[in-house]
Amino acid sequence: MIRIPVFRSFRNELMTGILIKTRYTADTLTFSFYGTDPGRRIVAATGPRVNWRAPSTSYALDPYAPAGSVRTVSGSNQSGFDVTVTRTIYEGGKLKRQDAFTSAYVAVGPTQIYGPGRSIPGPYFVLPRV
Repeated sequence: MIRIPVFRSFRNELMTGILIKTRYTADTLTFSFYGTDPGRRIVAATGPRVNWRAPSTSYALDPYAPAGSVRTVSGSNQSGFDVTVTRTIYEGGKLKRQDAFTSAYVAVGPTQIYGPGRSIPGPYFVLPRV
């Protein structure tokens, strides 16, 4: 699954520092936060998957491919959807805050990659040089 990148900012409201570690695989990007335990209780709940989207073909131009060429790269054929995670924070046994974060997962279908000189159907993106 691919998640649409969204810039989010946060403020460290604690009186101590935090450590942010990242790790990734071909399928995930994970941020882990470490710090002094402030004595809070955090409850997270994931809502239902909604707004399902079927995968479809996307198109790309590879300026470095052979002229006139076309090739297809298969996608995962996974449907896209939206999901909301609600986080409730308790401090000293009392409700401090409740936040909701919605993620949009992109449907991933096959991609047709065109070389220069070919007409590309529909909107397309240009592959960067690697």
